[in-house]
Amino acid sequence: MSSLHLDISLTKKKWFSDAWVGRLRNLARFDKLEDDPLWDFGADITPKYMGDDMVLLLGLTDDEAERMKKEASEGEETMFYSLEKWSPGLRPGHRLTWVQCWGIPLLALEKTHIQKVVAVFGDLVDVDDDIDAA
Repeated sequence: MSSLHLDISLTKKKWFSDAWVGRLRNLARFDKLEDDPLWDFGADITPKYMGDDMVLLLGLTDDEAERMKKEASEGEETMFYSLEKWSPGLRPGHRLTWVQCWGIPLLALEKTHIQKVVAVFGDLVDVDDDIDAA
């Protein structure tokens, strides 16, 4: 089994301290964040799925976040059931990640073989339709 150690200094990542984290009311919406009509808060906000029900909201200002919280407390339909400033303690338990694998031999392009490649990192959820058809 391989291991990797990353030494990341949070002091050099100022954008983290300015980010907000929203928790999705409906987990099925995580892959449609950019297209959802409830998500109309401006072009400067970039949602990034973090895992579980968590979405990192880059570019969300403190004023916009407070407005979103107020709308939720007034009963308006919102995408998030909670919104809080990012902190290092906000960690999802599970994360869904799309991985593109290059260099897998054609003879190994079957779901069972790809599961073995991905097992080093986690569990395989699904493969591209082209792989299923091969």
